[in-house]
Parts: sequence; C-alpha cells; structure tokens
Amino acid sequence: MIYLDAFKRKKFVERACHDKKVKEMIDLIPTVISKDTQKAVINILECISRDIKVGRVIDNHEVKIYSRRMVEEITSNQNAMMYLEKIRKYDNYTFTHSVNVCLLSVLTGMDLNLPRQEIEELALGAILHDLGKILINESILKKTERLTKVEFEEVKHHPYNSYCIISKDSAIGEIPKLIAYQHHERYNSSGYPRKLYGNQISGYAVITALADVYDALTTDRIYRRGYLPYEATKIILSFSAEKFCPKITRAFIQNISIYPPGSLVKINTGDIGIVIKVNKKLILRPVVRLLLDSSNDSYKTVNDIDLSKELDYFIVGAVDMEIS
Repeated sequence: MIYLDAFKRKKFVERACHDKKVKEMIDLIPTVISKDTQKAVINILECISRDIKVGRVIDNHEVKIYSRRMVEEITSNQNAMMYLEKIRKYDNYTFTHSVNVCLLSVLTGMDLNLPRQEIEELALGAILHDLGKILINESILKKTERLTKVEFEEVKHHPYNSYCIISKDSAIGEIPKLIAYQHHERYNSSGYPRKLYGNQISGYAVITALADVYDALTTDRIYRRGYLPYEATKIILSFSAEKFCPKITRAFIQNISIYPPGSLVKINTGDIGIVIKVNKKLILRPVVRLLLDSSNDSYKTVNDIDLSKELDYFIVGAVDMEIS
C-alpha cells in the first residue's frame, strides 16, 4: 500500500518527487493488481451506477469477469506491493474504495485458506458491497458537518439497498448478498441495519467489514485527513475484540501489520525506508527498502533489509514528521 499521498504535507515527499533515485526505488516495486484491471473495475462500477440511477436492471457479467481477474492477479502477486494510494488517484471515492476493499478482503481470505470459489465470491461481494450508496442523497454523502439523526438513518439504509440491487441478478450467489447486507454489522450488536450479534454475522461480511473500516480510516475525506497506516491498525485493534471475530481480525492484521507495505519508516540508524513486505510471524520486523540514509542522501542502488534477519536494525517509528 503506497501511502505517499498522505505524506504530501511532509518534506520527504517533496524530496521524493524531485529525487530521481528515490522515485526509481519506489517505482521498481511490483504491483499486486495491474493498472488496466483497476481502471476496468472502476469503469464498470461507474456504468453500473448509471444503470441503477435510471432504474435499469444491472448486468454484472463484466464485473464478475474482472473480480475473478483480480483474484488471479492477487494470487499470483501476493508478495508485491499493494498500491492502495495509487488506486485512490481516481476521483470517485466509492468506486476506488470498492477496489481497495476487494484487494484487502481477498488477501485476508487467502490467509484464512478459503477455497478458491469462496474467495472469488468474496471478491465480487467486496466490489459490490457499497452499491446501495448510489441511492443515498449525494448531499448527505458529501456533507462535511456531523450528520443529523435523520440523515444518518438514511445512510444506514445503504446495506439493504446494496442487497436489493444485487439480489435482482439471480446469477449472483449468497456470499456477495450477505456481504452487501451485513458489512456494517458488529459482533456486539452495535452495527446496522439489523443489529446482528456474534456468529449471526457471516464471516465473509466480517472480512469485508475490516477491509472497509481500514480503507476508510486511511483515506483522506472531506471532513478529515486520512490516518497513517499504523494509526489505523491501532484503532482497529482497540475495538476489534468487541466488534469483529477474533480469528478473522488476526488474519487481517497479519496481512496489514503495524507497519503495512508502503509505510514510510525510520530505522535506528537514521535511514528512511519504505516497507515492501510484512513478516507475518514478526510483524514489527518487515522487509524495508532504504530510500534515504542518515545524512538525508538518497541510496543509489536497491538496498532491501529483512529486519527479521538483520537483528541490529529495527524500526523506531513511522515517518510522520518533517525531514530536514
């Protein structure tokens, strides 16, 4: 997950944008999902939204094809970088959010060893989970102030709206429908729309819910700037025991980690690097690609350090300060 947009207010990114070597180091990192697939899914969702607005029955044939393609690409490129921030460069938050949620959900499903067919259904449900927001008044979705009680009640209808839209296609199975209907339910019954409790909530919906919350937290919104990845992870951990299935939460956190791929971190040597791979058994010791040395000079060649093996090196914190 490259979160460089979240650092535009930092001098580091100003440096990275003008330093050819730093940019090359980042651009060398392979992507999980191809740019063509990202664009295709977003374009399909835009077409589906237009159909919904004019009352047409949606044709999900193409989105099914591309949801399978996403699963294929993610399966083949598990160790590549998850470029959530690059996906977010598209304008429409609802559609880019759906692609990101799909990516995170599929990775979690794979970690839970779900069968391939179920992962494909999970991917489809994650892509389509927020379709019901299309029927919510746009002024409410873009409101910068706190929603009124009436406005929030309207927002709470969107999972049911999504369920109804998806259910019109008889070729779509139960898993995407459950995801659409239940992705805002919580284990302590504090969710909506039906206040389901514990195991009443589908595991597929819990996977999608975690991905949904994480991507929402790390995305800049009209009313707040996005949290840094490690901050979002800590927030999820703080309430996960009450709101999400512990087993699924563990699988999600193992994939995301405290310092997710794409996090900018400072090493004890003073070097600045970008996390390129998580060590699931040692989440505080990922693989880091060094970008700037302790003198703030860029590295001239690729220099990756596996902190699980190089025990003299360790992360002292995320880069959330200006670098002089």
